[in-house]
Amino acid sequence: MFNKLKIIGSSLVAFLPAIPLAATALPVAPQSNQPLNPPLSEQREYDPEVYRLRPSVMPPLPEERQAPDAMISPRGGKVDVTLRNPSNAPMLYQAVGDTDARVLPPYSEVTLLDLGAPQTITVTRPEGKLIMARAEEDAEGMLSVTLEPTNNFDLDSNTVRISREGAVYLY
Repeated sequence: MFNKLKIIGSSLVAFLPAIPLAATALPVAPQSNQPLNPPLSEQREYDPEVYRLRPSVMPPLPEERQAPDAMISPRGGKVDVTLRNPSNAPMLYQAVGDTDARVLPPYSEVTLLDLGAPQTITVTRPEGKLIMARAEEDAEGMLSVTLEPTNNFDLDSNTVRISREGAVYLY
């Protein structure tokens, strides 16, 4: 029986770790007097000056940034708009909220009747090329917009905005 214990005893000794106990001990974290999550009664009171919301910054409306490019006289809150394409390239246009996107063929024109004011009309060319729009009032409540291709970025205007009062902005 002693022989068996010797074998067991020697095998136990062989598996003891060789690292000293002091090297494996973790340092004791310093104790804080304050708990991590204090009770509600001890939390700070809400200070409206600290958490005051700043007013959001709104960009100015087109009317506040620039003078109108043209003026028309809406009839009962309605306007008619003629879009002219004197170029050899088709253009896409849309009266936002009134029409879907439509094609304006080369060398053609289209008249959009009884559009509500305010109104936004967008125009694009294939491959996103630039457009120069010119607007003028033909008759009371009738706006004529000529759309021509341009290579000058400063002249690019693919949006026609008509205010409720009849001011026309091109941008």
